Amino acid sequence: MPNKSIAVLVAAASLTLGAAACGSSDIEQSKFASELQKKADLTRTQSTCVARQVYAEFDQSVINDLYSANAEEDLPKGVPETFRGFVRDCTTDAPG
Repeated sequence: MPNKSIAVLVAAASLTLGAAACGSSDIEQSKFASELQKKADLTRTQSTCVARQVYAEFDQSVINDLYSANAEEDLPKGVPETFRGFVRDCTTDAPG
C-alpha cells in the first residue's frame, strides 16, 4: 500500500509525510523539512519555516508521530490543526 504524499497533506489535511521512520530513530529537523519540500512541493524556505515551527511547538515523540502518521486519527488531538496552521502561515504571503 503506497504512502500518501505530503501534497495530499496540504491539499486534504492528511498528515503523512510519506516516509515512515526506520526503527525508533528520532526524525531530525532537516530531514523533516526536506521531506516537506520534496513531497508537498514547498520551497526550501517554506519547508524550513514549517519544520522550525513544528520543532518549536511539539516534543520529539509527537514529531515522530507526525512524520509517520497515515491519517489524522493517528495523531494526538489538536496536532493536525496546529500543523495545518504552520503550513498556512509559512506558505501565505503577508499582506502589503
